[in-house]
Amino acid sequence: MIFYKDTDINKFTLSFKGQREKDYQAYYFKSSLKIFRVAFLFVALLYGLFGFLDSEIAQEHIELFYIIRFWVVIPLLLSVFAFSYLKIFEKIWQWLLFLSFIVGGWGIIIMIVKMPENITYYAGLMLVFSAGYFLIKLRFIFATLAGWLTLISFIIAVIWYSDITYELIIAYSFFYISANLISMVAAYYIEFFDRKNYLLTNQLNQKKAELEESNKNLESEVKLRTQALADSEKKFRTLVEKASDIIYSISSNGIISYVSPNWTALLGHDIEEVQGKQFIDFIHSDDVNNYLNFLRKISEPDKKQNYVEYRIQNKNGDWKWHVSSATPQFGEDGKVISYIGIARDISERKHAEKAVIESQRLSAIGEMASAVAHDFNNSLQAISGNLELALLKPSIPKEIKKYLATIQISATDAATRVQLLQRFAGKKKNASNYQPVKLNKVISDVIVQARPMWKDEMEANGLHISIETCYEDIPEILGNDGELRSVFYNVVKNSIEAMPKGGKIIFKTGVKGNNVFVHIIDTGIGMNEEAKTRLFQPFFTTKGFEAGRGLGMSGAYSIIQEHKGNIKILETAPNQGTAIEISLPLTIKESSLEEDDINGNSFKKGNILWVDDDAMIREIAGEMLQVLGHDGVIAENGYQALELIEKRKFDLVITDIGMPDMNGWRLAEKIKEKHFGKIKVAVITGWNKQLNDEDKMKYGVDYILVKPIKLANLKSLINNALSSE
Repeated sequence: MIFYKDTDINKFTLSFKGQREKDYQAYYFKSSLKIFRVAFLFVALLYGLFGFLDSEIAQEHIELFYIIRFWVVIPLLLSVFAFSYLKIFEKIWQWLLFLSFIVGGWGIIIMIVKMPENITYYAGLMLVFSAGYFLIKLRFIFATLAGWLTLISFIIAVIWYSDITYELIIAYSFFYISANLISMVAAYYIEFFDRKNYLLTNQLNQKKAELEESNKNLESEVKLRTQALADSEKKFRTLVEKASDIIYSISSNGIISYVSPNWTALLGHDIEEVQGKQFIDFIHSDDVNNYLNFLRKISEPDKKQNYVEYRIQNKNGDWKWHVSSATPQFGEDGKVISYIGIARDISERKHAEKAVIESQRLSAIGEMASAVAHDFNNSLQAISGNLELALLKPSIPKEIKKYLATIQISATDAATRVQLLQRFAGKKKNASNYQPVKLNKVISDVIVQARPMWKDEMEANGLHISIETCYEDIPEILGNDGELRSVFYNVVKNSIEAMPKGGKIIFKTGVKGNNVFVHIIDTGIGMNEEAKTRLFQPFFTTKGFEAGRGLGMSGAYSIIQEHKGNIKILETAPNQGTAIEISLPLTIKESSLEEDDINGNSFKKGNILWVDDDAMIREIAGEMLQVLGHDGVIAENGYQALELIEKRKFDLVITDIGMPDMNGWRLAEKIKEKHFGKIKVAVITGWNKQLNDEDKMKYGVDYILVKPIKLANLKSLINNALSSE
């Protein structure tokens, strides 16, 4: 068995060795039980609520569909929920969740077979996949098995028991396979990092034990100094005045009777401001009970606590972290009359621990993004290419084209999300493919996309949010419309969440100097100074980590900065709403690969060689070249491409970078060696990585294309290559 060296985790089954796996299973069950119960009730509720759709669109099958929902699936879910309160549940809970996933999926598959023409139930199956992989706390191995069994069941059912055309079966199967692959990878990394976090927590506990041992030595030092105090007041004062730690004495009721002089140096208060005051008056309110419990435990012979950590206030208002140990002083009657303690400033250690945790979170995101983003781009290339080719077919009904256009927008947005993931993984942004964007249109699209949040969900709770627009006739800007939609979507989402009782959102656009501006104004709860200052920081959220990861507004800030724009808070205050301004430059579009008028409206037919090791992309590439009216030849590797170049003349070679045996760079280099300047070369990258002129010169590359490639971009590149001959 193969284990990750730093985590001791089996990379295939995600399991530990020996007893550690049993300990983790117990930990995972305990930490997941509450979430699972809420998720199961939520899924059962959704499964039942969608029965309303059955009554609207499936009258002829309503009885069967109600039996599936209300006599099979929902009773099963509620039974599993009730069973979770029994002790035996822990031993078989993953199998019960697995069964629930399968039965819920089969129920939707039966509905699809009965109503194959209705797209609603296909979306329902996607919801089953999402719930199974991410919501109900099903482990990766069980979720993967259930997901693929459900998918296979779907394919068998629609082939044998429905009249769906094979083209649609292939299309739906492709999407479900893609969804399963994506969900499987995501579920894999979610469980992997949960297990890794479990190991890190155990390591921290070990460090804590070491710290306790260290503090035992500190307590011993306190006892020695206490003994010195009993022997000689002069020796005691000499000792404490030279100590780097704070030495203090408090009475049994918590009054400070003595603090060493370095209190002033470390915390700023004069000694007179401290003595005679309650010690807990200087401790953070969240830590007072901790400290009082510490004093109580060290006063009882049968209870041991060697140290306590707490925050104490500096005179300037800042909070410092201290660790303290103390020794009780007993009177003749055996009762505590005072405590003598030593306190050490551990603020730097606390800051370092926090920095390590934040670094680990960023590293985890980067690792996951780096692992999956490139493959996502390949999948999106296949989806986007097929959609563009399908939309060009004149025989497709207008209604179907409408659905395909909607999918195309979603695929574009998905590509944008992949780019955001790649940025977190440390990849550079490629701004060379910016297009003219109608900002008013982007905002209108976002308002429609966000409608379920600001209208449907609010009205379902008896609340109302209105949206007003005040658009000026503004010129187009250069940018990425998918990324800008993401920016406005996140701003709108924040505004909606800031209006739990309803309210109003206003959009205003206009031109100010050399910039186009957008004002987004809401009547929500507003922000205090801390939230205002930290709004655009990564991982800052006021909603708790379960409700948000704190990446939406930091991502929006990053996108606007890359567009050479600015985003800022114009006005905000608690209970006074918030006004945000986004400004983007009025950039004059320079000549680029995206322009179609490089050579006027003339058309020149070219001989194009496309090289890619992915069979699906090769098929799409051939069709794209055919649609554009060029003679296209397809090769599956660099060696085959070189043989074809020797046999016939090509105007342009388009090659993927990542290929086995001979990658795209090596192929470009060989073409440069034998046909320098005679054949143009374009490389395709799925990493969204901007290459510099030195790289292009080194390998003889003329153009760069970023996946997923659109027909317009491909057309512009070919026109540019042919016109420059």
